[in-house]
Amino acid sequence: MNLSNTTPVAPSGNANLIWQSDGTNISAYVSNTVPASAISGVLSTAQLPNIPAGQVSGSWLSWTPVITPTVTGLSVSDAQYFTIGPRTDFKLALTFTIPTTTTASFYVTLPAPAVGQNQLIASLAIQSGTNLPTLALINVGLSAIAVSLLTGANFAAGLTTLYISGSYRTA
Repeated sequence: MNLSNTTPVAPSGNANLIWQSDGTNISAYVSNTVPASAISGVLSTAQLPNIPAGQVSGSWLSWTPVITPTVTGLSVSDAQYFTIGPRTDFKLALTFTIPTTTTASFYVTLPAPAVGQNQLIASLAIQSGTNLPTLALINVGLSAIAVSLLTGANFAAGLTTLYISGSYRTA
């Protein structure tokens, strides 16, 4: 039996196996490289991601988040997002004062409606110079980010800085 890499010639559009032996064993493989001559064509618009009108892929847009329950002195230093296809990426940094009454969770509106199951995202709250471990979930029903302390305790009254970033599924 003749195990040839080249004879007979493979049918058009196919390749012959490449045979090898270590003196005892025989095996064959197929090259995983594609010759440059095999790569050609132009993508159709149907193959491109759905990019909203007026938005270049990867460019950040701004939005004005609303936070509930009511806080005072809300200052938004960063609220930007971009959407490509069914995913929105965002980053948010805001500072506010929690009134004397305390709350267990804050809800921050999203830049675009969320769909699917609740989704976990990254967050950090800082009060009086102390980092507080927080849990942030996309609440699909409210199209908002629900932020709570990991301890389950209420947020204390006072100046609070909140950083949130992540990705979530959109329509």
